[in-house]
Amino acid sequence: MKIVSVDGGATKTFAIYYDTEAEEVLGVGIAGPSNYFSVSIETAANNIRKAIDMATSLRRTDDYDLVLGIAGYGDSPKANDIGRGLAKTVAGNRIFYIENDGVFAYRMANLFHDGLIFAPGTGSIGIYQKENHLNRIGGWGWFAGDEGSASWIAKRAITLSEEQYDGLIAGDSLIRAVEQHFGNDFIQAINDLEGDHPKRKVALMAPRISMLAYKGDAIAKKILDEAGEYDARILNRMTEFFDHRVDMALVGGTVMAGRILTDTVKRLIENQTLRLFYGYHVAVGGIIMFLNNMKIQFDTNLRDSIVSQTDRAIMDLDVTALPDYIEILKLTEAP
Repeated sequence: MKIVSVDGGATKTFAIYYDTEAEEVLGVGIAGPSNYFSVSIETAANNIRKAIDMATSLRRTDDYDLVLGIAGYGDSPKANDIGRGLAKTVAGNRIFYIENDGVFAYRMANLFHDGLIFAPGTGSIGIYQKENHLNRIGGWGWFAGDEGSASWIAKRAITLSEEQYDGLIAGDSLIRAVEQHFGNDFIQAINDLEGDHPKRKVALMAPRISMLAYKGDAIAKKILDEAGEYDARILNRMTEFFDHRVDMALVGGTVMAGRILTDTVKRLIENQTLRLFYGYHVAVGGIIMFLNNMKIQFDTNLRDSIVSQTDRAIMDLDVTALPDYIEILKLTEAP
């Protein structure tokens, strides 16, 4: 039996083509955003199709079930109606399953066990399962919340770049990062952001801040430290809901910021072992949910195998064909 699991977020859409009998990842695909609160339904559907087509391109077939984890689904009855309509548009006559991408992230990290995750991607959300019930904490959207996320890291950098421009902070590294990322003079770039609020474009600036931190920029490192400190605070808060140790994971694109961020989190969490997963691993959660629904046996060893196979498939992608997405996929940590 073959399935395609799709993780659709505000920055990217990532698909894994998987054979449940061979326990083999057959291909992966990536496209633009499919969060239908960030882009139109038409754009979301097109990006999901593009990711699926890339994932299945080497072994073209229409014989697969579809599992969709879409940001926004599950937030309200209206969001659910929109999400199901989107899924039907993409799936056609194919069997499909749909869930929130945060649930995908949890199932990937902790399967169906009680535990907790913090997922700092484009936005951020904490999820913990207690007595088989999933609960959410944090998030609150990118305007006033989503601390620790890529959009928060970038927004914080933009704020501090303005302080550099005004001479309140020494240097011009963040000013130059803003100009390079947005392709404009600093004043014009900031002016444009006041009139438009391009969440995805802003979030995609985060890897530049990570690279600056690894090159020794003190302000960029301070931003990553602040992100790591928030990650640890919310992880520690979720542990208070339990009277025993549970599995804990950090799942999301900002994990690619590397050890400057993750070492801060590990230092501040209280007597816990932290597992790390990248944002594109979230689609593995859809496979886990499908296996569970079909009553196909799985465990953490199988999960780890799927994650490793996905990592290898990512390395095999032709990055020259992915100019808009390569910053999302490559590690920013220096060798």
